[in-house]
Amino acid sequence: MRISYKVIPSGTSISIIGKQKPDNTLTYMTVKDKAVYLQQDGIKDKDEMLYSFRQGNKLLTNILRVVGWFLMFIGLNALISPLVTIFKVVPFIEKIVGSLTGGVVFLITLALSLLTIAVAWLAYRPILSIGLLAVACGITFALKSIFAKKKETTEEK
Repeated sequence: MRISYKVIPSGTSISIIGKQKPDNTLTYMTVKDKAVYLQQDGIKDKDEMLYSFRQGNKLLTNILRVVGWFLMFIGLNALISPLVTIFKVVPFIEKIVGSLTGGVVFLITLALSLLTIAVAWLAYRPILSIGLLAVACGITFALKSIFAKKKETTEEK
């Protein structure tokens, strides 16, 4: 068991959002059973504290989205890398195939990430979710039409 104490030096100004007791400040439970407890240095009003808290959450959320997309990109790239390995016999073809697969994997992971984000936002931000779904469908349609054109040109030859 680990016990820790934190001391606020005398004369330090802090702002706290929580449930106040005579000798302590506890986590406040909202009507929707959400726990709220914020503590920041300096004297700030409620709106400033909530704004900075939301900005921190937005930054963390966006970082996690980019990390998720990057991991998906690495995974799909690793899945397709045997295709590039087959073309290592001819060096210039390997570079061409590697570039093409990299671009296609980028677009596929972008569409899949947007789809994941849209599904996650469906309940809270349906209009934004529908917009993201439209962009993901547009990327998918563009990829499908590119591959359909390439298939038609190879069949004509």
